[in-house]
Amino acid sequence: MNDLPGLDGAAVPQYDVIIGVSDGALSATEIIFINVTKIEKPPVFLNLPDDLSLAENDAGGYTVFTVSTYDADGDTVTYAMTSEPTGAPFTIDANSKYSGCLGKA
Repeated sequence: MNDLPGLDGAAVPQYDVIIGVSDGALSATEIIFINVTKIEKPPVFLNLPDDLSLAENDAGGYTVFTVSTYDADGDTVTYAMTSEPTGAPFTIDANSKYSGCLGKA
């Protein structure tokens, strides 16, 4: 069989392929069930900055940056800071697709 680009297990989870063989006098066929397993793909950041500069003693309370992501599977994504420096006054809203806020310390 040839390589099958573009298989989508969510759209078509199974293909039923009939294969035949003949010796000129007799023939036989078999059905092969090919199951396509959906592979989850991780979401990707589209615009996360490498670094930001903020003035010290800033009053805070405003959006510092907006997070934008894409999920190829179409899954709902949530956001969380997985590593926050001690004493850092940053927050992120886990239910919003677009958030990244500087809060007051």
